[in-house]
Amino acid sequence: MPIQADDPLLSRVTTAKRESTYLDFKREFNPSSKGDWCELIKDIVAMANSGGGVIAIGLNNGGTPSGIPVTDVLNVDDAVFLDKIRKYTSTDLVNMSIHEMCRDSHTIACIRVYKSSYPVVFTSPGTYPIDNGRQKSAFSAGTIYFRHGAKSEIANQNDLRKFVERRVEEIRTEWLSGVRKIITAPEGAHIAVLNSDSPSSPDGVPIRLVKDSAADGFQLIDPDTTHPYRQKELLQVLNANYGLKVTSHDIVCIKHCIPSLTTDQTYCYTSKFSSTRYSDAFAERIANEIKQDGSFLVRCREMRKLHLRNKRMNK
Repeated sequence: MPIQADDPLLSRVTTAKRESTYLDFKREFNPSSKGDWCELIKDIVAMANSGGGVIAIGLNNGGTPSGIPVTDVLNVDDAVFLDKIRKYTSTDLVNMSIHEMCRDSHTIACIRVYKSSYPVVFTSPGTYPIDNGRQKSAFSAGTIYFRHGAKSEIANQNDLRKFVERRVEEIRTEWLSGVRKIITAPEGAHIAVLNSDSPSSPDGVPIRLVKDSAADGFQLIDPDTTHPYRQKELLQVLNANYGLKVTSHDIVCIKHCIPSLTTDQTYCYTSKFSSTRYSDAFAERIANEIKQDGSFLVRCREMRKLHLRNKRMNK
């Protein structure tokens, strides 16, 4: 998966010089080594329990590129990682994704680990062979690991207390957000509680679309109104209204580096029989990215070039 430029933890990998609770450097990773897998899974689970983070493969301790190829890591499907984690934890609570990034002209593999809603416990031992027929254990069954600075270690009482406090705060924030929506609703508004279960998607919220503006429900809005620009008009808006010099190739590179732009209908809309259309929010987002980071377009072009080169090499 390409770099998510809107993820601050991933963006830090290109400049960070030291490891932390949320950032871990690994010089290399061999997908055929059981030991490498056990040690990596320990770090992934510890990060998930600690609120998430990034494991960067291909970097030395000081953040300098090791120069060791990471193609084998990037070729491992996310599902393989999740299957390995499930083997030792008996759960699907850990969520992660693999991203290809560039640091000092070197390709590195980044594993973005997302926070877990519940503490993840190892249910099977992570034992692997070392020299002279001896065995080493990365973790034992029944243990819970957290990040302590730059290390993944067995949980203590303080770790569990912080986990509970963080989870309680998340739930509190979610509840208060719902209360604010009710308090600030305009006079005469109808408050409806929607069941989050959907027969077609576990994440979907069932709603009723209506064309009658006087009827209850959610009114269907014309995509031509919400997404008025084709790529040609989008470039005109970016270059004329925002004073930029963006090309059609840049749009391709940006969409490759920030895939959320193409999946979020706030920014893009693609019908079955026409080309992609873009919203004012898309133009504003791109303009802000370029103004906040003078090297944004250069990084996107470089990442796209690296992706195509690796794709050709793997054929």
